[in-house]
Amino acid sequence: MKINLELWVYRVLGLAFVVYLILRAKLIPMTVDEVSTCLNHVPRSLLDIVFYQNDPVPNNHVLNTLGIKILNWFFGMYHVTARVPALVGGVLFLTAAVAFTQWNNRWWMRAFTFVILLCNPFVVEFFALARGYGLAVGIMLLAVWQAVAYLKAPKPERIINAALLAFLAVEANFTLLNWFVPFVFFLLILVYQQAKTAFLRSAWPIFGAILLTGGFAYWPVTRMRATNQFQFWGSNSFFKDTMVPLLKSSTHRHPYLGADTVEIFAWMIIAFSLVVWALAILRWARQKGRVDAIVLLSGIYAGTILFNFAQGILFKTPFLDARTSIFLYPLLALQLIATANWLQSKWNYWALCLVIPIGLFGIANFNNNRNLTTATEWWFDKGTLAVLEYMKETYEAEGKHTPYSIDSYWVNYNSLDFHTKHSTPHYDKYALLPDWHPRRTFPEDTEFYYTEERAEIDAIITRYDIVLRIPESGLVLLRKKRDAVPPNQ
Repeated sequence: MKINLELWVYRVLGLAFVVYLILRAKLIPMTVDEVSTCLNHVPRSLLDIVFYQNDPVPNNHVLNTLGIKILNWFFGMYHVTARVPALVGGVLFLTAAVAFTQWNNRWWMRAFTFVILLCNPFVVEFFALARGYGLAVGIMLLAVWQAVAYLKAPKPERIINAALLAFLAVEANFTLLNWFVPFVFFLLILVYQQAKTAFLRSAWPIFGAILLTGGFAYWPVTRMRATNQFQFWGSNSFFKDTMVPLLKSSTHRHPYLGADTVEIFAWMIIAFSLVVWALAILRWARQKGRVDAIVLLSGIYAGTILFNFAQGILFKTPFLDARTSIFLYPLLALQLIATANWLQSKWNYWALCLVIPIGLFGIANFNNNRNLTTATEWWFDKGTLAVLEYMKETYEAEGKHTPYSIDSYWVNYNSLDFHTKHSTPHYDKYALLPDWHPRRTFPEDTEFYYTEERAEIDAIITRYDIVLRIPESGLVLLRKKRDAVPPNQ
């Protein structure tokens, strides 16, 4: 019996990828934004989650919130189960990545496709966080694959799948409207290109997705507008607000090319994209308006960016930041894959000049930034479980019978609050937090205090000892000295 070695390599790598996501979901403490989703939005009714019926506070991760709510009914609120919808997004993303590897009959092109889609450590983070970004990106990539598959074999069910997935991607994260508009535009072109006289009969799933998406977005948007929920914070440019932050997060600021690494990468991507877009337009013209995979993927990527520009100009909305723009990475990766496939079809092994350096960099960058301790944008929550475990061990060692009092700097409070109430073991036996309070200069007379603020540490260090330091951060847990005099006494 012949063993397909390549197939088994992908199976092993895919399993390792899923295990990595599960470990992250288990080991990384809940972050402040995840806690907000779980404790503020999940308790709402189903209608309120979908339509903002009673509470207009923005929750643009509707599908993710519904998933957490359903899981909460069966399993209770726990940080791992709250992250299951995001894990599902990761599995969908992996499935689509494997599907895209079948685009080429060269093993090294298939390997490049697999690596380049899965190698961005910042994007991968969101497949293990209880937010809608990861779920949305996984659904999006699967939708794009259905469109590419339709080009190869125009089966009606692929248009139905692509249209339905596009709607679900937006419901998972409203920022994907930037992608949805150009995507359904090109879907319509693909159907017209194939069906022509039967266009309306064949394109009904696309029009249905447009109506569904518009209908489900209309009520939340009008509710938010009516209650002045759109609080814009200003805007600079797509380059400064979106590209640079996304690249900083994707490389974790590693100075691969020196201090200007991010800017150099940004200009390289801009130059590459402009050249490919120009060639795609030329290719489209030479094919007399016929759209193929290269034109399709370049058009979706360019259209997504152009729509974001138009949205900013027409509605004065700010450009996306790092996490709200993570869906741009797989679109860029697909354009890169399409270009590499075209080079390989024209000049065969010369495509390795592009494939090898980018593929090796992707592997190295992922390896440099893989971790099981923290989320990039919410690094200040990385020590929550370590702090609570320390308090549990101290509680048991000292033979306590009542929980220690603990307070924290305001930004660390949400994560501590979640895990004292919703973790196993139940840490509220060992640690008791005060009710939520606004910012203050220094803590009240509490047994433990957790912070990373230098000013707070300096203010209380005469009364507190540092008993725990969280590695690779400024986070510290302090404990009140036995003979300390309370403040103002």
